[in-house]
Amino acid sequence: METRTKIFGMPVLSVGAFANGFIAIGWMGRGVITIAQFGYGLIAVTQFGFGVVSVSQFGVGIVAIAQGALGLFLAIGQGALGFISAGLSARGYYCISGPGVWKNVPLVLAQTAANPLPFIIWAAGWALLFMFLWSQRDKLTFKMSLRDLFRSRKKHRDDRIRARAVSALTNQVELLNIVMNDPSEVVKKAALKNITDPDKLVKIAKTVMSEDCAAVAIAALASTDTATLASIAGEAALPGARICAITRLSRADRTLLVRLACSEQDQAVLQSLVELIGDAPSLQQILREASSARAKIIALGALAEPDQAFLFDIVRNEKDLTVCEAAAYRITDTAILARIIRGDYHTAVRTAAIEQVEDKELLTKLAGEELPEPLNKAIAHRLGDLLPVYQALTIELTCPYCSQPVFVNGPLKKAHCQSCQRETAVTGPVWAAIRDAGYGVSSFTSPLRLVLEKRGGQPACSACGGHLPTNDLPKGKRATVQCPSCMKEHSSFPVPGWLAWSRNAELVLCAEEEGVRSPAEKEAKPVAISCIKCGAPLEITMETPRNATCKYCTTVQFLPDPLWLSLHPVKIKQAWYIRSSYKDRK
Repeated sequence: METRTKIFGMPVLSVGAFANGFIAIGWMGRGVITIAQFGYGLIAVTQFGFGVVSVSQFGVGIVAIAQGALGLFLAIGQGALGFISAGLSARGYYCISGPGVWKNVPLVLAQTAANPLPFIIWAAGWALLFMFLWSQRDKLTFKMSLRDLFRSRKKHRDDRIRARAVSALTNQVELLNIVMNDPSEVVKKAALKNITDPDKLVKIAKTVMSEDCAAVAIAALASTDTATLASIAGEAALPGARICAITRLSRADRTLLVRLACSEQDQAVLQSLVELIGDAPSLQQILREASSARAKIIALGALAEPDQAFLFDIVRNEKDLTVCEAAAYRITDTAILARIIRGDYHTAVRTAAIEQVEDKELLTKLAGEELPEPLNKAIAHRLGDLLPVYQALTIELTCPYCSQPVFVNGPLKKAHCQSCQRETAVTGPVWAAIRDAGYGVSSFTSPLRLVLEKRGGQPACSACGGHLPTNDLPKGKRATVQCPSCMKEHSSFPVPGWLAWSRNAELVLCAEEEGVRSPAEKEAKPVAISCIKCGAPLEITMETPRNATCKYCTTVQFLPDPLWLSLHPVKIKQAWYIRSSYKDRK
């Protein structure tokens, strides 16, 4: 509880476990007048307390009255220690020890008055000490040592004290020395704020071993001083400082940026330079003139649509193998790649060219030529890499109407339940969850209950389980593939546009297609039967409900199982496949 009225920003009265007010009453208290078990204040009435006047069981103060009292000037108690002390057991310059504590107080005070000089010296000494400590109060921290009281604030152990002292300096040489030598970043930055000499700022930017300080120094320089920024960008000791200067040079002539890139060695700095340069002619100049292979490789990576002839020229003329290899990795022209593979180049460069070939016909032709064994292995590996990627899907959902299993044997928008003859919408979010699921068996409960099995592997025949030759089927076109073992035909069709799958998805194989009847359904022919009541002929087709109604006498008759199953073959759960290009393997 606290009063709204305040004195010196403190409530007049505060009562609680942790009291803080002008008058504080509680378990722990802090105030001008404190009444608590533990507390401190100007007047402290406590069990354990500190105060100018402390009345406690165990108290410390200038005047301490306690069972155990420690007083700077006066201590009264059962056990008392002070300059003037009275108690059962008292120690001090003026003291009376023994029974009758309060009776002894006038005696000890009279003793002090009879010879006041020691008390005056004692009080003067403490007053001087207090005045000295008060004058050094801004130095008093937990990090300080005793020596810090007697030396300059600029040399204090605490970083914050030094920073405050440094912030008042104006001498540029002194400030420079602090920035270069002080171990604290806080102090360095405080000194930097007062440095205005451009020469000093340049020296800091080039030589200081702190990237933050270098950045501050560069930011303080005139923005139009291109020559100064360029010298920092080329000479600064720290890469971060060079990057800061380069960022300030973003509007500078590209010739300057190219010159810096040609002489730079650090990867991060080169990356910044290349990002600022951007245009192909400048990047090509770096590739021709740079002193380091690292600069050339970074410039190669930055070329958006590199000229194929230029890249081939690098492969032919560059002396550094790593640059030649990097250039080969950027070549996409099949004819140039073939020339490199068949040419007299380093094996690593020719291997890099092989890894860029996407023409399987060329790779097959190269495999039949007399090439070194490492290249033959690389060609075989690349042919394997160019094989398409398959995802095998087996989907079983639970009918939300009758709870019977429904098999989704293809990319369908609706799944037909053969038990209750109702259809369930398989929405986009369901297909998205199927697409994003990992390999193995996954269960979903929302928005539909279904079990998915996803795996890789070549498509298999649904009849005999043999592998189907589907690798060479044209992408994005309808086709049929015949099982080499049992001669059963399987269909393939383009991935539906509404099915948000991988952008590299090419074909759907061995699957039902939305709006297209299965071969078994296509073969099913209408059946003629007679009405059980009037004998009129009834034509039963796939669209006829199982409770067929006679159009003559309106009699409802249940179609028997043999007839119904002949028109609606039982659907079994089958795996179907989505083929993607080799790019999905990456």
